[in-house]
Amino acid sequence: MFARYKVYRHKDGKSYFFRTRSGNTYFAYFTAFVLQDKYGSEINLLSFGFSCHLADKRKPQHYDQRIKNTIISIIEEYFTQEPRSALLFFCTNLDGKAHHRFYTFDRWFKESSFKLEKFDTPKKSAEKDFYGSLLVKPDNPEKQKIMDAFYFTIDFWKLS
Repeated sequence: MFARYKVYRHKDGKSYFFRTRSGNTYFAYFTAFVLQDKYGSEINLLSFGFSCHLADKRKPQHYDQRIKNTIISIIEEYFTQEPRSALLFFCTNLDGKAHHRFYTFDRWFKESSFKLEKFDTPKKSAEKDFYGSLLVKPDNPEKQKIMDAFYFTIDFWKLS
């Protein structure tokens, strides 16, 4: 893989952080999430997210390839450790930038060497400023069940 930043694991084992050349600190984390299928059964997964704490909010941010490489390496490590799992990625819109984050993540996914499939929230969800994806290995025997529950849960929340 290309150059990336040194990643430090938090003692909780579910979150990580790294610092960029510009002094910004990125936090990457996994949180529990429950999908529901059409029969009312729950599917427990993890949701992945990351955030950035700017060292100097007055300085403009510049593209840094190593941020992408570092985030991707964290996700790849997860699937190495949990090959039969799936991972959710949701973009919150608290700052009005969910659409940008979603398409940035989509571009990163397409540029990566992931051996994963990505299923996105329906386009109608974007009208409600809701963006998300499901990542799953193609050979996951539970793939269809997880994918169906992903879309059922979105419909259940009336986000599509």
